Amino acid sequence: MAAASAVACLQLKGTQMPRTWSGFGVGVAVATAVVLVAGCAGAPSVGVSPTDSSKAGEPSYSPAAASISALAGGQMIVLAEGSDGIAGLWALDANSVWTQLGTTPGATALGPTPDGIALASGSSVEVRPTSALGIAGQTKTLNWPGAVPTAPIVALDSSPGGKMAIVTADAQNLAYAVAAPDGTVTAMSPAPDQSFTPSAAWLDDSRLLVLSTDKAQVSRLAVADTGARTLLSAGSVLGVRIMGVSGDHQTVCLATESAVYVGSVDSLFGSQPASPALTLAESQIVWGLALDSNGSHLFMFSGVSDSDGKVTAVKELGYARQGSAWVQVVNTAVPFGRTIGQVFLG
Repeated sequence: MAAASAVACLQLKGTQMPRTWSGFGVGVAVATAVVLVAGCAGAPSVGVSPTDSSKAGEPSYSPAAASISALAGGQMIVLAEGSDGIAGLWALDANSVWTQLGTTPGATALGPTPDGIALASGSSVEVRPTSALGIAGQTKTLNWPGAVPTAPIVALDSSPGGKMAIVTADAQNLAYAVAAPDGTVTAMSPAPDQSFTPSAAWLDDSRLLVLSTDKAQVSRLAVADTGARTLLSAGSVLGVRIMGVSGDHQTVCLATESAVYVGSVDSLFGSQPASPALTLAESQIVWGLALDSNGSHLFMFSGVSDSDGKVTAVKELGYARQGSAWVQVVNTAVPFGRTIGQVFLG
């Protein structure tokens, strides 16, 4: 199967997979692509919770905790395709009720801003305040160096000072850039030339958390310092598939094939192996990791990978930190099809 077809099919499911942006020459990448692409007919269905397992480290759902701290006083905003295949925004409230805020045809990425969200459509970005998420916002003028990229924006994030990290990608291309508050776009250097998942999240106004694949095709967390022009990879967790950063930029979450980790940047970049916060079931796949403002709540999409590769039983799961443990406080089926991204506001 051609790389472009494989990527398009996997995006239809909202799942993630290893990507070597020069092609699918690596054996593990090809194997993963074959398994997941096999189930690429139709939208995911919903069903039982994929976390009903007795594996160590898997917390159980707690209705009492959910009634108190399910969304920590904020709201979860999701960009996803409806049953008609048109992208739109959805909001989840503390009672696990989904509300569609409106359609956003052509949207390719969702990211947070200091006072709302940013929506990407192709190579353009629209900014909406929290008070008017369902209304078309202001288009941010981006002054690209040279030609406007043909690959769409697939990830974006805003720094406390108003800079915007932008990742563009398709089956053949991957590029990282930073847009200044005035819209001037500069290519990030150095930047990952291979990423399991194209993404970037600000730690402060100069450092970005990214994923970078090393020469052995192992995916790791990395920090790109746009001022010092350095790229430093971490070694405490290997095989990282997805990651996210809290609203205060102090806490990081990440997922491998088998577990989810939450901690400070220093703890995840230490020399000792990190301990998982959650252990995933054997057939469970998670994506769309998001933390609340202070890292006390963790959210993710979760699905079950069937023997034929189909991803079913797609749900939104949420966990609240209680001491050293994580208690499940959200477990709800999603009312939409392909998920594109989610952010926590509040």
